[in-house]
This record gives sequence, structure tokens and C-alpha cells, in this order.
Amino acid sequence: MKIPDYKKNSDKYCDYHRDNGHNTDECYHLKKLIERMVKAGDLNQYVKDLRDRLGPKEDKGKAPEEGERYRGEVRTIFGGTILDRSSKTAKKKYARQVYNLYSINSTKQSYPIMFSQEDYEDVMLPHEDPLVINPVIGQNKIWKVLVDGGSSVNVLYYNTYQKMNLEGKQIDTCYEAPLYGFGNQPVPIEGTIHLPLLLGKSPYTVEKQVKFYVVRVESPFNAILGRPVLTAFEAIASIPHLKLKFPTEKGVGEMRGDQKAARIIMLEDLEKDKDLGGAEGNKRRRAEDGPGGSGHALHIELEKFGNDLSNPIAEPGTETEEVELYAGCSGKMVRIGKDMEPGLKEKVIDVVRRYHDVFAWGPEDMPGLDESIARHRLNVHPQAVPVKQKKRNFAVERQKVIEAEVEKLLEAKFIEEIEYPEWLANVVVVKKSNNKWRMCVDYTDLNKNCPKDHYPLPNIDQLIDATSGYQILSFLDAFSGYHQIAMDAEDIPKTTFITPKGTYAYIKMPFGLKNAGATFQRMVNKVFADQIGRNMECYVDDMIVKSLFRDHADDLKECFETLRRNNMKINPAKCTFGVCSGKFLGYMVSARGIEANPEKIKAVLEMEAPKTIRDIQKLTGRLAALRRFISRSAEKALPFFEVLKGAKNFEWGPNCIKAFEEIKEYLVKAPPLLRPDPKETLQLYLAVSDRTLGAVLVKEHEKNQHPVFYVSHMLRDAETRYPNAEKFAYGLVMASRKLRHYFQGRTSGHRPTFEEDPQPTGGFGQSRRLVCRIGGI
Repeated sequence: MKIPDYKKNSDKYCDYHRDNGHNTDECYHLKKLIERMVKAGDLNQYVKDLRDRLGPKEDKGKAPEEGERYRGEVRTIFGGTILDRSSKTAKKKYARQVYNLYSINSTKQSYPIMFSQEDYEDVMLPHEDPLVINPVIGQNKIWKVLVDGGSSVNVLYYNTYQKMNLEGKQIDTCYEAPLYGFGNQPVPIEGTIHLPLLLGKSPYTVEKQVKFYVVRVESPFNAILGRPVLTAFEAIASIPHLKLKFPTEKGVGEMRGDQKAARIIMLEDLEKDKDLGGAEGNKRRRAEDGPGGSGHALHIELEKFGNDLSNPIAEPGTETEEVELYAGCSGKMVRIGKDMEPGLKEKVIDVVRRYHDVFAWGPEDMPGLDESIARHRLNVHPQAVPVKQKKRNFAVERQKVIEAEVEKLLEAKFIEEIEYPEWLANVVVVKKSNNKWRMCVDYTDLNKNCPKDHYPLPNIDQLIDATSGYQILSFLDAFSGYHQIAMDAEDIPKTTFITPKGTYAYIKMPFGLKNAGATFQRMVNKVFADQIGRNMECYVDDMIVKSLFRDHADDLKECFETLRRNNMKINPAKCTFGVCSGKFLGYMVSARGIEANPEKIKAVLEMEAPKTIRDIQKLTGRLAALRRFISRSAEKALPFFEVLKGAKNFEWGPNCIKAFEEIKEYLVKAPPLLRPDPKETLQLYLAVSDRTLGAVLVKEHEKNQHPVFYVSHMLRDAETRYPNAEKFAYGLVMASRKLRHYFQGRTSGHRPTFEEDPQPTGGFGQSRRLVCRIGGI
């Protein structure tokens, strides 16, 4: 027990403790220290016949033998703030505390804290990732909080403080010495603030008041929990397990590290360093480093506890660089992958330059496809009555947009002026996401009188599967795609539209016609018939060249030769050559698999908690676009659909709050989907609950199972009363129908393995009696 200052004998002074209370000769702790040093051999030069009196020394304390020398000895690295010990007296008192002994009288129940093999669950090994957690600070859930046992204080960054809802709680003025970062650079303190810190998940939670130092520096983290928190919570952090454990009243609580978020932070930080590079990058880092050891600004993500959050996702993809299409001509550039192997990069650049004529820099470079290859016909019903829409009036700003667009189309020879039209449509001016205007034509009446062209568009899921898994990709986009195809001469007058300056008709196929997409798809399938499925995939005007690493230059050459032969042009501003990954049809494709579009994930993560039925509908719509990547998506979204059922009484309750948070956490960590090989054995796992069915198709890769496709279904009222066996059967039918293209692509010897049904699957989905019984599908 530490003796209070007023009970100490002021006449006695101990040189060891540097404090009053007893003499140096009487000091018990000094005697014990000398005894330990003698046994360790540190005082050999002062003690005679030591080996005889003490006997053999243990190897653990063995001193270096004669001739064994060290280059130096480092006992400690220290630095940082002195906290509240700015005065000399306070510093001395702080230094003396290390010599004092304390007895701890604790009545709190003790729980052993251990880490086992089970704590490695969901941790990607091997790793050197920091421990990043998402605790609740001041009733705000804060994302990207670093647990740093090397920090002598708890840090809250000023940007984070500004965005927290603290109900008017202000920063206290701080008169202490500044903090010091890793490079011994002082960091001014804005102030301090005491906030409640909640760790763990119910019921294993603990909350304490914590002092944070608010600093105005840039950091990839929102806050740092240092030694004071670890001490106050008696917490133990395990970096290998990426987990923080601590005692609570009901047992051991834990906070799991967010490994994906940690890696995103580090990768984004490295990418920013690349932009500076070399000595300049190091100089900036030294100048900007704060207590967190990093000086780069990222978005601040936090949420009011129980409400919305925002956790940005860094968009995957490969860095690109621009190269001149013609040597010495900086006005015409194309983008290529920055990380390509030098030898391959030279070959790709050489191919692109040799086929420079396949690029169109303007309408004047685009003569159009020969009509023998493609021509668009409307096939208007013979009995159709022509419709002339009444001219609409536009504001001055929009009139100027229309006039400018018409001039461009006339100059490019995409349209021509026409008199006495039978069909007449109005133009529509809409603002694009970049705040520029776009002119469209309202062909609603014309489209109603045209039969549908049933030429099929490719199945997007199959197209994405066919694209992923390749080592190197090139993304191509047709220049002003539809305008490369001519209109049939008889149908030109039917495309007439009216503007404030006159009436015009399209010579080339315009956007907005009912069957324009089918016509273009038919054309690309015809033009690239020898390459589609082998080293190319096409979806309307979006094309991709896919290759194994060393074949890419040859595959590009074959594609360009086809473009040149058919007089088809591509847009250099929208083409990228020789990258490892990229966005295609709303998905991220790469050699490692398929990932969700980061923009779609971001749209969900940045949503605020819905306040109206319309907000709920937006949320469910956004989740539907991601359902391929979400395990048991129907079950996760069930609380939202329950709210929609009771649309008259909107209530965003605890179940919705919990589901909203969980689905966001899931999306941040959603695993990539792998492309199955036609000869691989696939396994289908089924999950059944009271209200939903779920299934996942998986493949084995490197002795691990990886998802290929998630499907989910919400049971109707009658279906919820099926026995579990029938629900599993229904789930099997549902999955086999939705994933038919995976099943049919395999020979009888490579049928999928169904884990929940031991019977053969052949003909199961075609049993009309069973289908009618369990759902009528």
C-alpha cells in the first residue's frame, strides 16, 4: 500500500526512491534490486568469489562471455506527451512512481483472457495489418479507430469531432505540452474532451469515461485508442488475431478488428504516396505525421449510434497512364495499364499506334458501317396512324442547348432537315450527373407502333462469369455507338423531331428507338463472331478483350483488324488497354473473380436511416442490385419489407436499425465471387428459416470453398407453412431454376453436389407435381 505524503518522515530521504520516508540504508526495494543484480552477474566486478557463494547461474541471466561484444544497447524508446506533468514537480513525481509498490484490493470478479485458434476465424493469414475497430464514442459509432499500444494518449481527430453529434459538448482548453509524433515533430493540441467509450456487444459490454486529446492533423483514422484506454479497460490486444478482449461484469467482451477496412486505409495511403514519390513523398510524410504516424486525409465515417453510417469503399481497379497515339502528338492520347510488364506494355503500345485509324476523335472520323453489315428498320405496323406531337416550349437556356446539339448533328451528317413529316416527336433536355445537358427525342408514340425485335441480349451474369478470371483486360467503347448504323431509307422520315428552329430526321440510328439495342447487338455478334467467347465479350456497345498475360497484344491486334475491316470506330476517351481489373456492366471483374460495383455499395453505405416509405423502397431497390453478392439477402432485408407491408403506419424500429447496420457491415466485407470452371464440381448449400430461403453455389479453390452465386427468396404466406423438408425441396427448385445455366453446362459426371438432399438431381426441377405442390413455379 502506498504511504500518503502526510505520513512520511520528512527527516529521512532515500536516494533510490528520491523521496522522503526512509533512509537509503533502510530501503527494502534497493536491497532486493541489488540482490537480483548480484544473481544476474551484473555486479561481478564488485563481489569476490561470487561463483563459489551463489553457485552456477541460470542461462536466462547469463552475462556475455569474454570476447562477446554488442554494438550497443537500447533499453527504451520513449517520447510523446507528458500529459499533466508539465511542471518540474509533476515530472519528478511521475518519475518516482515507478519505484513505489501498490497493493490492489479488487472485489471485481476475475475472468481469464485467452486467445485460441478459434480467434483466427475470418482473419486472412498471413497478415501485418493494424488493429482497427469500430467502437461507440460519445454515443456515436466511429469507424476506423486504431488501437495503438504505443500511443501515450487517446487521440480524437478534429474532423471527426466536428462531425460527431455531441449535443453541444465543447472542447476544454488544454494548457499542457504538445504531443509528439513518431518523427519527434510537435503536434499542437486543440483541446481535450471527456467522452463515454463503449466497447463490446451486448451483453458483454463495458463503458467508461475517457479523456481524448483533440488534434487538428490529417490521418487515415478517425481516432486512436492508446495505452490509457487499454489500462482503464484492462484490455488485451492481439495483433495476430486482430482482436481486443477485456473483462466485463458478465464475462469477457471482445472487439473484432476490421481487417478489410485496415487494408483499404493502408492501400489508399500508399496510393497517395505514389503520387508524390521518392524524396518529395518522404518529406511530406515527415512534415504531416501526427500521433497516428500517418499524415494523409481520408473521409471521416461515423454514425449516430442506432442511425446511419457511412463507410466508403475504395474503388478497385488498376492505375492507368496516358500515352501518345502518335509520337510527338500530345493532343491525341490513349490510356494503358500502368503496371503492365515493360515488354508487354511496349507491344500493346505498338499495336495501338499501328491501328490508330480505328479511333474516332470526332464525327468526321466516323463514316459508318456498310449497310450490308447492319441497317436499322422500324417495321412500323401497316395500320398504324402517324402521330404528330404538339411542339413544346423551352426556356432560353435549353433552347441554346438544343440549337447547339442540332448544329453538331447536322455537321456530323447524322440528321437532315425534312419537310412535311407524318410522324413528329418532341425533344427532351435533361441534365446529366456532370451538370451538362443532354438532348433526347421522345419516340414514345413511334415505339408503340413498332413490333419488338426479339433478338436476345447476352445474359449479364453469364457474360460477367465469362470475363472474370483473365489476367489482363482491355475495355473498348464504340464511338457514338448507335450512330454508326444507318437508318433504312424508308424509315428516315418516321424519326422526325421538332425544335424551335425546324424539323429534322435521323439518317443514322438514334438513341431512344425501341429496337436499337437489339440491332446493335446483332451487328457486334456478326462482326466479332470469330472472337466472342474466345478472347472477346460484347454487350451492345461495351466490348472487352480478355487474355492470358502474354497473348494480349495478339488478341488486341485481332480485334483492331476486325474493327478496321468493318470500318467500325471506337472512342479513345472511353477505352483502356492492358489492365488487371475494371468495371464492366456494373461489376468489377479481375483475375481473382467478380466484385460488386463500389458505387452501388457506396450508395447503400451512405444512405441515412429511412424516414419515409419512399426511402425504404430506395433501400430495397439498391439491395436488389447487389443480391448476387449478399448471403441470405431476403432474410437480411426482411425487416424492411415488413415496414412496406404496413405502409400506412411507417415505423423504423429496433429490428430495422439492427438490420440496416448489419447489412452495411456485411457489404464492407463481402467476399469476391469466383468463376466456376465447366469441369469443376460445384456444391449447393441451402438455408431455410421461417420466412425465407437462401442458397449459395460454391467451388473449391486451393482447399478453400469460395462463393460463386448467392440466391435468396422470401416465402409467401402459404409457403411459410410448409414443413422444413418441403422448404428445402422448394429451395432446391428455386436455386436450380435461377442457376440453371450453371447446372446445364455440366455433363452428367459433373453435376453439382447438393448438401441438403442426398438424392440425384436429374429431373428434379422438371417434376410438375412437386413444383405445383410447393409453389406453383
